[in-house]
Amino acid sequence: MKFLLVALFLVSSGMFLSTRGSTSFLGVSNSPEVEQVRNLEIQMCDLLVHGDMEGYAEHVADDYVRIAPDGSMTSKADVLRAFQKYPIVAMDPSDMRIRVYGDAAVLNVALTWKQRWPQGVATTRSRITKTFIKHNARWILVSLVETPLQNQP
Repeated sequence: MKFLLVALFLVSSGMFLSTRGSTSFLGVSNSPEVEQVRNLEIQMCDLLVHGDMEGYAEHVADDYVRIAPDGSMTSKADVLRAFQKYPIVAMDPSDMRIRVYGDAAVLNVALTWKQRWPQGVATTRSRITKTFIKHNARWILVSLVETPLQNQP
């Protein structure tokens, strides 16, 4: 009888513990929301290449934070000023991976871009992680982290 009670306790404890604190959580990677984020990323690249800072800014949260490869943090205003001063002349997103978690989405992308600097046009290739939040039925970019890729063209 004692053995049966112990066995019952262990089985019920295992069932209880298996429903709590589970670390298995997968984002959705094939939904209309994923396509919305993918289309927005392409649109935002086009807005930058065409120098439409106002259009680009509409898709970026006011408290947006960009983390550069050196770990420095810049704001939405800083990023917009930099893009105006040193325009993006081409962007090529590839290897896009998007996962949606309710009203949040994470985009990982390999991005190659050309930017006009005083000394000429420079090409940069980085792995970018962007976080989007859905607000009032619109996806808004809230954060970006850039990691340079070693095989710079």
